[in-house]
Amino acid sequence: MTMKKVALGIVGAAIISVLTAVITIFGTQMLAKNGVDIKKGPDIFSSHDTGKPKTFVEVKNVVVTLQSEISGQHYLLMDLAFASTEEEAVKEVTALSPVLRGVTVSLLSPMDYDKLREMPMDTVRQKLLAAYTERLNKLHSPKPFSDVIISKMVYQ
Repeated sequence: MTMKKVALGIVGAAIISVLTAVITIFGTQMLAKNGVDIKKGPDIFSSHDTGKPKTFVEVKNVVVTLQSEISGQHYLLMDLAFASTEEEAVKEVTALSPVLRGVTVSLLSPMDYDKLREMPMDTVRQKLLAAYTERLNKLHSPKPFSDVIISKMVYQ
């Protein structure tokens, strides 16, 4: 190796080091300007609408009987999770579990098996959430959750 190549390597490494430092400082300043705690880092799992952590209450093994014109009777097994920002929602959702199961069965059992399978998961979730809200309003009961998550959906 010649002295010229060594000098070019050292100069190249120095330039790369300086550029890296400038980019790091610039990025740190931009994050601080946007309100991100640099030492803690951004929290990608936090909800931006509230500062409260989410509480999830599971309602497992909801079984729905479905009919199909083509292949007869089928079953759907679902696990649901109800999201809330309130800690006391665990007791309320647990107490409402029979109502939530009943609404789920009432909504899904008249549906055709093949049409339900073709339906996007988010559409099913939205229909469930609307049905829960409607039923709880009829019962004059506050809704102790803000969202429903379908954690399992097994067709047989």
